[in-house]
Amino acid sequence: MDLAFKVISIALLVLALVLFFASKKTFYKFCFIALLFFPKVDLIGVSGSSTGIRFDDLLILLFLILMLPKIVSTLRKNRHLALLHGLIILWVICGLISTFVGMRHGLVNNPLLSVLTSIRKYEYFVAIFIGYFYFKKYSITSFMKMIKISSLFLLLIALLQYAHVIGGFVSGEYVSNLGAPIAVFNGPYEFACFMCIELVILFYDALKRNGSSYLFSLITLIEIFLTKSRTGLLLSIAIILVMSLVYSKKIFFTALFVGGLAFVILANTTSLIDRFASVNISQMMNIFSERIANGDYLAALERLPTEDLFPNITSDLSFYVRTTKWGAAINGFTMSPLFGYGPGQLAVLDGSYIKIICEGGIVSAIIFIVILGNVFKNYKLSKSKISVWILISIMCFALFIDIFDSSKIMEMFWMFTGSTFVAKQIKVQIDEKVYTLKLQESL
Repeated sequence: MDLAFKVISIALLVLALVLFFASKKTFYKFCFIALLFFPKVDLIGVSGSSTGIRFDDLLILLFLILMLPKIVSTLRKNRHLALLHGLIILWVICGLISTFVGMRHGLVNNPLLSVLTSIRKYEYFVAIFIGYFYFKKYSITSFMKMIKISSLFLLLIALLQYAHVIGGFVSGEYVSNLGAPIAVFNGPYEFACFMCIELVILFYDALKRNGSSYLFSLITLIEIFLTKSRTGLLLSIAIILVMSLVYSKKIFFTALFVGGLAFVILANTTSLIDRFASVNISQMMNIFSERIANGDYLAALERLPTEDLFPNITSDLSFYVRTTKWGAAINGFTMSPLFGYGPGQLAVLDGSYIKIICEGGIVSAIIFIVILGNVFKNYKLSKSKISVWILISIMCFALFIDIFDSSKIMEMFWMFTGSTFVAKQIKVQIDEKVYTLKLQESL
């Protein structure tokens, strides 16, 4: 199976090259769709890590090489995009400095992985140009059709995985037996986050434009439920209630009643309630405070998250493992507070914000905050309300998931951000004079 997908990956890269010379418009659409919906397949492994050079890495590199003249021209014309581009490069440079400092402190065990992780920050950002050129050629209506089709496509794959008919790609390798559906993503939590983004897009469209999008919103909710992600489930409920409260009071009360009824039925007919029943808030807080005070991170990583290793824990096991990692990571972070451990050195930390500050240090965290501030500022300038909702959803998910390291989530985020820099041009003739008007088309 791995070999088959590697052959397909190479064939798709060749197809992308052909499309570039045959039809730029089709090339943009192909890159947009391939990045989001083709599995993460490792083509070249990186020694000492579970990551490697993947299909999407090579597709973005190909796009960057082929489109470099147009990208440079676009940056010269758009100062807001150029500023964001400069901040990303600064973030990458900060990551490389963190690697060097981490090596001096003995914190970087795999320099190649650290360098690759730093470069990937820019790689994911390149997707903003894919989104920019895609939305220059295609309308929001066309994009919505693609989102709706993708929700059906991902549901089909998820159901097949749920029935154990097919597997999925985890860390670039095919796994036949999955604990929960992951569709084309690296894990169920990444899948849940992506579907929360689609839920924002579809539910907003239903509230503001197209009532048929309610059906597709329901489909995304089913997919989120299949992942068994509590963060995804709670966030999806919050998305529906808050957005309907803001845009439609009638829909809000309907969603509150139907959602409450559905939750009661599901909780009593499935194991859903078990996902929340083990939560002991008081014990969680005690564990968290203890983890801050002591622990060696590398030793914590070697301990598998099984009940046998934590026999006295009555609270939520996954939260216990998270806080164990967080406490140990913070403990080691004090050795190099300005530049941290080095990018990629803390593996799965299950918390994007603590991962950013511990791996990259205070300097990296400041740059990250400035980047998000500039993204939000551009959203306001473009009057793209849905972009703000998407950013808020991702930031909520990032509390407990390393979502800013997720290629598909970041590619979706940057591609959609690219749409906010697009101004459609129309020509109007008045008294034999032709005037060009720029209109910002956004959701």
